[in-house]
Amino acid sequence: MEGNSNVLIDDFDAAFVATEHLITKKSEVIAHFSGPQNLEIYKNRFKGYKAALKKYNIPFSKELVISSSLMESDGEENVKKLLTLPYKLDGLFCANDVVAIGAIKYLKNIKVEIPKDIAIVGFSNESISSVIDPSLTTINQPGLEIGITATNLLISQIDDKSKIITNETIIVKTNLIERNSSLRVFE
Repeated sequence: MEGNSNVLIDDFDAAFVATEHLITKKSEVIAHFSGPQNLEIYKNRFKGYKAALKKYNIPFSKELVISSSLMESDGEENVKKLLTLPYKLDGLFCANDVVAIGAIKYLKNIKVEIPKDIAIVGFSNESISSVIDPSLTTINQPGLEIGITATNLLISQIDDKSKIITNETIIVKTNLIERNSSLRVFE
């Protein structure tokens, strides 16, 4: 046996879709809460965010990108930092749902209206994302499908002992689940 196989999502594409969604909802100053940049998934999500901004000719600002461990408390602290900057923030793409929820809780506490003032998109589709108020628009990362696909791949490699295992990468499709945190209504 040689090589290793992977079952992944396209983090770049998913982040692009999330950021593009904010742009279509009329966000023009979009911040990004990123994860540690030594991890490939967060590098790719950051690149997807930047690519969407570029496609729509929205200027990129390093100040609007904050990396953290993506805990709920980071969402509160990061959004506090953003609100001190000289920008009229109106969109936020978070690299996971947990940090997005921290931001939502803090913003609601200081009477910022979501999505009217700031539209927010998370990533993962955690179970709490549909019950928080407002419910969180998020990228659905299909964990069950990833697990089933990885299991089937492993079983097929075990069953066919004569087969030389190559580096196989299977990409599982994600999708955007639109909920209230980005559902702006325009007159």
